[in-house]
Amino acid sequence: MFPTYRQRAKRIAHRRTLRLITRRALNILAVIVIVGVVVDGLWIWYKGSFEQVRTQVSEWGVELSGNMGLSIQNVYIMGQKNVRMEDIKKALDIEQGQPIFSVSLGELKSRIETVGWIKEARIERELPSTLHITLIEREPVAVWQYQGKVKLVDREGAIITEGTAGAAENFTNLPYIVGEEAHSHIGVLLDFLSSEPELFRKVTAMIRVGNRRWNVRLNNEIEIKLPEDDPDRAWKYLGKLEREKKILSTHIKSIDLRLPDRMFVESPE
Repeated sequence: MFPTYRQRAKRIAHRRTLRLITRRALNILAVIVIVGVVVDGLWIWYKGSFEQVRTQVSEWGVELSGNMGLSIQNVYIMGQKNVRMEDIKKALDIEQGQPIFSVSLGELKSRIETVGWIKEARIERELPSTLHITLIEREPVAVWQYQGKVKLVDREGAIITEGTAGAAENFTNLPYIVGEEAHSHIGVLLDFLSSEPELFRKVTAMIRVGNRRWNVRLNNEIEIKLPEDDPDRAWKYLGKLEREKKILSTHIKSIDLRLPDRMFVESPE
């Protein structure tokens, strides 16, 4: 049985009345909240400082936004390769359900970038409930060895992590760089060593001597002693000799290039 015109009109009027009552109730609630904020704010102003007022009002706003559904429900992380997820979670220090505006993106970025593997973190907030985090990891180029400890370092000399524990790769193909503060010179060192690609592929270790110069050890155990001044010139000269005479294929122990006008070759005992 279909409702009569009078019944339909009565239902429409009833719904309009409910909407009006709801709207008025929300307006009254909003006024109560505003009055409460103002009264409490004035009380804090009277008892404390403006900074306290601003902090308190900010906290109320964050809490209210969380109650309205603006809370963290999803965190998407991109770019993670070698860094352990547990280290990222520890640095994030956030909980599901907390107000999304309670998270300072600047502070979150700083915390994430304290993790050795992370060179840069980019964070975006997508309302109402999502954080997007893009990671740019450091690329290890050598293993720094000093005082019995080994640490992965990148081309800028930044220490990534102690040892290789937890990494997705074991990095056994990386050369060692040995000596106090040796890692801080890695960028310049790699620049001139890589200028001779065939030689560079043979390098297994780079030893800092007296914090002045380098000895370079090759995969056939030959040690190259480079000069303090113009080591790149000496390295290029060795590359030329290897191309023309295959000097590194001979039975030798070390090559001393520290003097600009002569070369010393040491044979094994």
